[in-house]
Amino acid sequence: MGKSAAKEVEQFLDKIKEDQLENWKSNNHYLIKRDYILGMRLDHQGINQDGTHRIWVQPCKGGKSKISGLDSGDFVARVVVTDGASPANVKQGLLMSAGEDAHDYKVDQNGITH
Repeated sequence: MGKSAAKEVEQFLDKIKEDQLENWKSNNHYLIKRDYILGMRLDHQGINQDGTHRIWVQPCKGGKSKISGLDSGDFVARVVVTDGASPANVKQGLLMSAGEDAHDYKVDQNGITH
């Protein structure tokens, strides 16, 4: 995605409360946060077989960001997260992912790994 996308993702993530970035209970897909103005959403995509949670930033049409023009099935940042990971590290992992063409990062109690 590059630096401009990472900046847009950062603006979006700044609007998300810390308690929305931890303690996921469901193995189902569900919406964590949607911002119609920027045209992005944060989704819990479910739980992997190893127990990690798939967290994605995806575009939603109609926003003012360049990202909102992408297909809504795409993602612009994604991480896999273990229970107990800090919300600050989840945000940082998503920002790192957005800045590097949406490579996966793993976020756990010890930090962020690629």
